[in-house]
Amino acid sequence: MGRGRGTERRGAVRVQEASRSSDEARRVLEARARALAAAPAVAERADDEEFLLFRAGREVYAMALRWLTAVARPAEVAPLPGAEGPIIGVTLHRGELIDVIDLGALLGLDRITGAPGEWVVVVGGRERVGIAADELIGVRRYALDGPDGVRPPPEGAAERILGLVDDGVVVVDGRDLEHRVT
Repeated sequence: MGRGRGTERRGAVRVQEASRSSDEARRVLEARARALAAAPAVAERADDEEFLLFRAGREVYAMALRWLTAVARPAEVAPLPGAEGPIIGVTLHRGELIDVIDLGALLGLDRITGAPGEWVVVVGGRERVGIAADELIGVRRYALDGPDGVRPPPEGAAERILGLVDDGVVVVDGRDLEHRVT
């Protein structure tokens, strides 16, 4: 028995529906691409920069994304017996053993008490150092100067502190941090 006209019509309808749904999908994707390519609704100033905000101990820090190599959850931070200063241990990151530091100790602020945080913010170029962090807060854009931007640090602050933003968030200079730990 051959197929009847009804079967042919149903097949033609399915082809039309498939064609319509692929055309619709293409239109949706093109609209999304245009929206993503459009200029941002809020104008960004040339002196704005994006920062990762994270908590280590009781302090909240902000560090420019340009200084960061990675953010990772290490399997373990092994303590270094007799380690002094801000170095609290080492961890394996992408096959490389890196020092993990207590940023508060480096900056003369509150030190981490207890075990290092569950996150390590990796900073540096060829040589890297990890910063122990308890919580990742997110990425925010701040003006580097101006009344709504990074305010100057308090007098007597550590040289690595660039300033303060929001409610006392400490903005840290990540440049060459791996060379200034010891």
